[in-house]
Amino acid sequence: MSIDHGPLTASRKNLLCSAFFAPAKPRASAAFQFPIFVAFIPTGCCPRQFGSESEGLDGALGISSHGCAAANAIKYLTKEPTNMTDESILPMDEQPQDPLAVATADELVVSLIEDEFDLELLFDGGLRPKSSPIFADSPQTLQKYLSVAERSHREVFDDILGIVHTRGYEHKASELAPALRRYCRRKEHERFNTVMTPLLMPEAQIDQLRCEAEWEKLGTLFDAPAHLSVHIFKHFIWLVKQKATGRTGKDHLMPILFSSVQGSGKTTFVRKFLGPLRELASADTLLSDFADRRSGTIYRYPVVVIDDMEQLPKAALPALKSLITAERINRRQIMTSQNSTVRQRATLIGTANAPVQELIDDHSGYRRFVTLPFRNGDEDKGGDRAIWHTVSSLDYELLWLSVETFKPSPIITVRQELLAFQNSARPISALLRWLRELDLGCREVRAITTRWGVRADGLHELYLQTGVSISRQKFAEEMLWHFSDPSTPFGAKRKVEIGAVYCVKEGWSQPIAEAPNVPPIVPLSDPSASSAPSGPSGSSASQHHIVASQAAGELAGLS
Repeated sequence: MSIDHGPLTASRKNLLCSAFFAPAKPRASAAFQFPIFVAFIPTGCCPRQFGSESEGLDGALGISSHGCAAANAIKYLTKEPTNMTDESILPMDEQPQDPLAVATADELVVSLIEDEFDLELLFDGGLRPKSSPIFADSPQTLQKYLSVAERSHREVFDDILGIVHTRGYEHKASELAPALRRYCRRKEHERFNTVMTPLLMPEAQIDQLRCEAEWEKLGTLFDAPAHLSVHIFKHFIWLVKQKATGRTGKDHLMPILFSSVQGSGKTTFVRKFLGPLRELASADTLLSDFADRRSGTIYRYPVVVIDDMEQLPKAALPALKSLITAERINRRQIMTSQNSTVRQRATLIGTANAPVQELIDDHSGYRRFVTLPFRNGDEDKGGDRAIWHTVSSLDYELLWLSVETFKPSPIITVRQELLAFQNSARPISALLRWLRELDLGCREVRAITTRWGVRADGLHELYLQTGVSISRQKFAEEMLWHFSDPSTPFGAKRKVEIGAVYCVKEGWSQPIAEAPNVPPIVPLSDPSASSAPSGPSGSSASQHHIVASQAAGELAGLS
């Protein structure tokens, strides 16, 4: 932008000329005066203009033999300025400032990260160049991938402080640190929406026939009923989408891909299956860490991957099962006495080299876990190479898009089949085997039977005769676990006047009671009926007759 300096008055000419031709103080050489001379040359001018075109700066300084520097200098100084700009005549303290020098801490952080560093923030907290590939998928992208590296928050913060110090900005580290944290929180939320929204609300119509073909291919990867495997993975996707939209999921379930063969392809399949989620699926995590009460940030991931599951300590099992179904949990903030509420967004999926019943000791059943035997894809170990081909060729994004967010879970139609499949993998305990073989019509059972069911204490004593040592409380707990098993005769426990009884399920042959009929009082609120007496009452069938006779006498006395 050119500006008007006004007419070149005589006083201005005299001032310029006197400044230029003022006698110089004694000096060691002509070069000593060069900085002084240059100070009078307006910005953007070429020193050659003071002498002839061939003389250049030497001619302007008068050290050329041509001797015309003075005339040329006067001629130049008396010309009207035409190419001067605003910035060229402003004092140094009025020169335009760097915009970042006066920016807020938040503005500075955003500008440096996104413009100068050219970084993008991932959901897992990693910072990487925007143009860099996530992985090298060809020789062409290999060099580009290797030339960049993800950077941590600490490294980026150090770079920001370095720039602030180098450029002389007045921003303080105490201002920049919270600004960086605010930026990361905002960008992590934006990244979550960027990745998840297309999976929740597909923009294009889904080809249902192609979807079903892809699901059928997935079902061939497991040594389990193909349609059941498909419904389990559909339900997994449905659960992830429910939690991502703030809804309450039902039938919480953790698929565990099991294969005792190393290199079968189960881990590769899990990572590819979770590929559409990108970094919204966690890195490999220990099951014990997920159940640890000190954990907090892990629950914000939509999917938590438990690779090569380890054996879970029995004491951690209740916490794990509670976390799987929880919507929100309380966690104490590190190095404080304050608690904060954390949203439990995670759905678990895992791989294992052993069945779940060997890793998790839960006699109550494995309703929250389902073991899917993964077929071996390692040819060197007797596997089928078609497994790896299927794993590599599946359209995983299409599978995720095919499960609708706002419709009921696909698992509903196979719930009973799923329960039977889960129970088939459970180890059969001695009590369960005994219950399945128990003859309700035998004399021993009839001796402890009332109109409303079989006496709990008598049944416990009868089981002890098999030689198995089990406490009264433990027996009651295990009986509770087996109520839902369709192969056992008892389905509930009730409290009556003389104690607790186990009620026979409908459809089972009710034993003929040899004990007196006893009217019920109140159903137990707790099926374990820990307050009801259930201790041993004898060690033989004849002793049970004595107990029954005593009960009859008690009732007669009451009447």
